[in-house]
Amino acid sequence: MKRLYFRTEHRAGGPGHALVEHLLHEARYAGYTWMRLDTLPSMRSAQRLYRAFGFHEIAQYGANPLPEALFFERRVDGGSELQVESSPAKRRH
Repeated sequence: MKRLYFRTEHRAGGPGHALVEHLLHEARYAGYTWMRLDTLPSMRSAQRLYRAFGFHEIAQYGANPLPEALFFERRVDGGSELQVESSPAKRRH
C-alpha cells in the first residue's frame, strides 16, 4: 500500500477505514499473501488505523528516502504467519 493520505478536513467519517478495507479485499482477490506499507512517526492516526487492521511494525524492507519511516505488514490471505515466515520465498509483494 503506497501513498494513502487524506487531508485533515476529510478524515472524519472514516474514509481511511473504508479505503484500507477495500485495498485489503482487492489484494486478497488479486492473490497477494502480504501487504506492506510505510508511514511516518508523526502520522499517529495512520498508525492507529493500520494497527486496527492487524498491521504490525517490522524492520525496514526496502530503500526509503525518509530515515525516520516506520514499516508495517500483515497477511491478507488469512493464512498463518508462522507458515509463511519459515518460507519467505512464498511472499508476493
